[in-house]
Amino acid sequence: MLATIKNADLGGVTPPSNLEALRERGADLEAKRRSSATRKVYAREIAAFDAWTAANGFPSDPGDPVAVYGYLAHLADRKALATIRKVAACLSSIAKERGHVSPLKNDRIAGLLSGLRRETAEKGIRQGERAAIPLDDLRTMLATLDLTTLTGQRDAAILLLGFTGAMRRSEIVALNLEDLRFAPEGATIEIRLSKSDQTGEGATVAIPFGSTLATCPVRNLKAWIDASKDLTPEIEGDETHSNPLFRSIDRHGNLGGRLSDKGIAIIVKRTAKAAGFEVDHISAHSLRAGCATQAAKRGIGSEGIKRLGRWKSQVFQRYIRFATVWEDAPAARLGL
Repeated sequence: MLATIKNADLGGVTPPSNLEALRERGADLEAKRRSSATRKVYAREIAAFDAWTAANGFPSDPGDPVAVYGYLAHLADRKALATIRKVAACLSSIAKERGHVSPLKNDRIAGLLSGLRRETAEKGIRQGERAAIPLDDLRTMLATLDLTTLTGQRDAAILLLGFTGAMRRSEIVALNLEDLRFAPEGATIEIRLSKSDQTGEGATVAIPFGSTLATCPVRNLKAWIDASKDLTPEIEGDETHSNPLFRSIDRHGNLGGRLSDKGIAIIVKRTAKAAGFEVDHISAHSLRAGCATQAAKRGIGSEGIKRLGRWKSQVFQRYIRFATVWEDAPAARLGL
């Protein structure tokens, strides 16, 4: 494309001669429109697609409807509906990047996905459903933690911050100490980048004091910072370890580098299991869902919940639909 630009297109300015360098720079910037995690997912999915098409005699082209149709049909009995929809969206995006029409515009592929949704519904399968953690359950989970240990102090701060701020696990682990500001009302958290904010506009989240010490995110955050600040190791040569708010802790109680997002998931499941809960449908996202659920129960409207969790759509409604079923039940007013 750069080679076809004429001087007139540039207002008479002579284009530079290092077109190859410009192409590389442009490609690098294009790639960064997605997060590194998303790029890894795309790379993994296109590699799996290429391997299947090569082994089965289809063209390794995500813009080829026949190849995509065959691949999705192959996945239909092997993967969950939510996973197949993500694969389809990934192949569609890559196809468009390569200048092809999205395979999802093909009527037969659209019909296949529609049929798969109906089949899933008829089987009574609810895909990818994660249980919300109610406030009472969160209290029970917090009660299992030993707050005399570094691990207990860290985990309490994580659980309360994740719940109160409706935070994704990726947002929690990305926090640095400098992103936290204490105020008379509580604390503010600066989220520099998140799943729904890939361009880095950022967001400020207000975390108020809780009414009790056990469920106060601010005082538990302070306790964690005070306990860990003098133990923070110096880690050079890796900017991801710059000044993380939450760090890993080994079995001897020694602090390590930045906690991973998988670490957040482990903490939530481990604490839920210690509290005696069934953990099959509990994940780190259950804290975020729990916040939306509790907000709905307390009468906060949709716009307030949307703002609280920085949702760009109404997707949070699926978290609260079942939580408020008894409050909204018309049958309760029938006088039976």
